[in-house]
Amino acid sequence: MPERRMYSKPKLYTGDILDFNTFGESDPPRVKCAETKEGKKIYRKETGEVHTIKEEKRMLYTLHEAGVSVEIPFEGGDPQVLYTLDEGRDIMDVLDSFDQKKRETTFAQIAQELAKIHNAGILHGDMHEKNIVYSKTGKIVFIDLELGHFIQTKTELPSMTDDEYYSWYASKLADEVKSLITSFEDLGKIRTNEKHTLVDSYLAHIDPKNAKIKIALQDKLNRS
Repeated sequence: MPERRMYSKPKLYTGDILDFNTFGESDPPRVKCAETKEGKKIYRKETGEVHTIKEEKRMLYTLHEAGVSVEIPFEGGDPQVLYTLDEGRDIMDVLDSFDQKKRETTFAQIAQELAKIHNAGILHGDMHEKNIVYSKTGKIVFIDLELGHFIQTKTELPSMTDDEYYSWYASKLADEVKSLITSFEDLGKIRTNEKHTLVDSYLAHIDPKNAKIKIALQDKLNRS
């Protein structure tokens, strides 16, 4: 398990932020971007219910403390999410420039970061290649957890037997792994050996706290 780290929420003060401008191609714009006077980029999500935004912030704080590279939300800012992140490029923009060894290493990195998200008890909720950034420092950064949520515990699902819960839990994790692979397959951007690398690396780093969940997960990913 990654060592937990204390998370100090970055703060913004009056006069720190310059005007926000449209960022991205959505219409109406979902995200706007600004710069601080020191040149640091700050992003602001324009949509979402207050409850959803608060839950997204809670997930981001949890993931950051668990050592996952994700968007870093600022303290306050309701009802919008104000955040910063490691600058980089979309994963699809860099994969084709990598040699085979670097590609496999990158898919292994992606799998490890996804496993850390799941180890924190969270589902991303929108798992595809467009939500992966390759940072300037070579990190894999997952973005846009707006549809994510904490995975329900067995206590929250009392009608399930233990075995039903283990199978349900493993299915939720496996579905996100499969969705990620499918998103690359649809674009013709992942090779057979790279799929195996991604799945094997994910299984090597996932720690669902229960051996039966791990066994069910291996079966659902055809790596038993």
